[in-house]
Amino acid sequence: MRNLYLLSLFCSVFMSINSCTTDSELTEETPVAEELISLQFGPVLNNALFLAPGEEIQSDENPQKEEDFMQNCVSAIPAFMDIVLSRDGNIMLGDMDAPVRIPIYQAPFNDPNGGDDQPVFFTEESPALQLPPGTYQLEYATVLDAAENIVWLAPRMDDTSGNLANLVDSPLPLSINLNSGGKPYVPLDVICFDDRIVNRYGYIFFDIQGVEVIEFCIFGNYCDENGRHHSAHFSIDLWKYSGNPENPKADILYSGLENAIWVEDDFQNQEATYGATSLCMQLPDGPGLDEYYIEINLLPGFGNSEEELIRAGVITDADVHALFDGPNALDPFHFREGCGNIDSPDLFGVGEN
Repeated sequence: MRNLYLLSLFCSVFMSINSCTTDSELTEETPVAEELISLQFGPVLNNALFLAPGEEIQSDENPQKEEDFMQNCVSAIPAFMDIVLSRDGNIMLGDMDAPVRIPIYQAPFNDPNGGDDQPVFFTEESPALQLPPGTYQLEYATVLDAAENIVWLAPRMDDTSGNLANLVDSPLPLSINLNSGGKPYVPLDVICFDDRIVNRYGYIFFDIQGVEVIEFCIFGNYCDENGRHHSAHFSIDLWKYSGNPENPKADILYSGLENAIWVEDDFQNQEATYGATSLCMQLPDGPGLDEYYIEINLLPGFGNSEEELIRAGVITDADVHALFDGPNALDPFHFREGCGNIDSPDLFGVGEN
């Protein structure tokens, strides 16, 4: 059984107050300042949450006593908050590669009920958080200590097995409605960050840890029993390689990622042409050798009638780097299934097939 601590972030909204000018003083030449609402976040340690039985962390990559981890989380002093905000589907403030960082200060708090006094944390007022009224989506939120280590974060909802978003009431993305004249308080649940389970918070882990990445693209052809070539519709699942060929799957990086298909209609001849795109993804590229275990599944359509696992094996960051022809020119890995040709390059050693 493992303890996780829930923290509630309350977003205090204050109206920006302009000068007290009376209506009689306003003229056509007097510009009216745009109304802005200032956001101020305050992380507050609330109560404990627990993982379900059987969900204990099991990892030898970063051994750490459980009590030490929890103590570090509880005693952490927030110094910064990183956030990303969007509006109407467009990123408005920061991005995943460079979120906006707001300093946090500590304020004294005296419990009126006579309980233990607890520190209260607030983000400092920032021009970056002065926004026009409207509805925004909080896409990313992490709290860091003075050494810029992530100590708490808001989990994000996704389909990853074991995702921790179900432990909180308000996972990201979270809608924030800033109304003119109002002072809404928006609770934002955050939990302790443990890099041993980094892929369970709903983010691609390098969004959180900021490691270097490389791009890897795949394109494929499928040939039916008549030898007709089709652009392949496929999906991939990709993990960090565990180092054990009998159990190669470590942390999952992508699950069920599909390439897109397209249709071009020829109305004159009453025919349609079908095709599929390349599939590109980003892979972590740290110092030294990086290894990934990947599975490619051919999806129904374009000549095949059912899903089929057609490639599986280990690739390295060196394999991916070899696909670059210059700094900005990337060739995709090109598989050819059932076409009597060799993959280019033959990363999985299947030869002609």
